[in-house]
Amino acid sequence: MSRLFITVLILLITSFATASVNVFMYSKVDIFDNEVLIEDVASIDSDHNLNDIKKIRETVIPKSLIRGGYLDAKNLIDYLQQMGYDNVKVYGNSVKINMLLPKNDFEDEADEILVKTDMPVRVVLNKNKIQIGITGKALKTGRVGDDIPVKVRDKIIHCKIIGHNLVEKE
Repeated sequence: MSRLFITVLILLITSFATASVNVFMYSKVDIFDNEVLIEDVASIDSDHNLNDIKKIRETVIPKSLIRGGYLDAKNLIDYLQQMGYDNVKVYGNSVKINMLLPKNDFEDEADEILVKTDMPVRVVLNKNKIQIGITGKALKTGRVGDDIPVKVRDKIIHCKIIGHNLVEKE
């Protein structure tokens, strides 16, 4: 009986010591900031390492790891290991990162036409920290800050221009 207890105890201690953090990479993300955090590109989960999860989520990904707009899983694993996270499992191959300039970066380009009639535009909806992006068709030409009608599927919605072929539904 005591041998069974010791075996179970050793297994439990081993499982806590080797508990891994699971990182599930998204397939595609739009980033509106200059910093890319791991929580921006992946969902993070673990049963035991709650402190590690918080630290990993807030880890900034160096721009050198993002090549051609993609963050490769192998590069992310290597980087996390360099940061001291040896028990991290990454699921997924890569994430496509669309770096979109914040609205303030366009203040100097206020006179430039960024959206033209009948051109495809990316429609972004931000609600409760959830970002949804769909493609629509601009029905009017405009500049940063202009409200324009956009056709999405069979509906017309009004959006504000926030970038080059990029509009936001408020």
